[in-house]
Amino acid sequence: MDTSKDSKAKQSGSLKGWAGRILPGREKQPFADAPESTPPSRPQAQAPPQPAPAPARLRKENYLGDTFVIRGELSGSQDVTIDSRVEGKIDLRNQVLRVGSQARIQADIQAANVIVAGSVIGDVVAQDRVEITPAGSVVGSIRSSRISIADGARLKGSVEMVKAAPKVQASKPAVPKTAPVETKPAAAPRAKPSKPSPITKASP
Repeated sequence: MDTSKDSKAKQSGSLKGWAGRILPGREKQPFADAPESTPPSRPQAQAPPQPAPAPARLRKENYLGDTFVIRGELSGSQDVTIDSRVEGKIDLRNQVLRVGSQARIQADIQAANVIVAGSVIGDVVAQDRVEITPAGSVVGSIRSSRISIADGARLKGSVEMVKAAPKVQASKPAVPKTAPVETKPAAAPRAKPSKPSPITKASP
């Protein structure tokens, strides 16, 4: 007997039975393992780049340290912080003057704003404001539209409050006034007198 044929038949029969058990399940769910199709995403429109902000304009300021000794008149067109010794006069009419904690000033001061954190002996005139910090000391008269004196500050002298100067606006050029012009209606043309018609004699 040929046993090889019988073994092949048994194997084919067992394969058919195994395929019959597996394939029906896959026929019922042919797309179970297939991934769901997603619609293609549209590219998002990018916002236009915003312009960079303009850099802030820094205000120039000078600093005089404790190694300076100034005798005479100090004037300029920039803000100044003084930590030195000054004897004489300080004229900064449109600028800010900061008197540092180490400053020793014996001078009359005139500026737009004066901030005192050190020692000042003299009269102080400010167009806008005078501020004396807790460590500041002023011996003399103060004249300004606004005055701020912190707790612990020292002031010996008179205080005068004045009104702030009004801001001057640029005046517009005056428009010259012109006299009104009277217009008369044009005269209507005179009608020419009509000529009399010639007289004709009747025939006898």
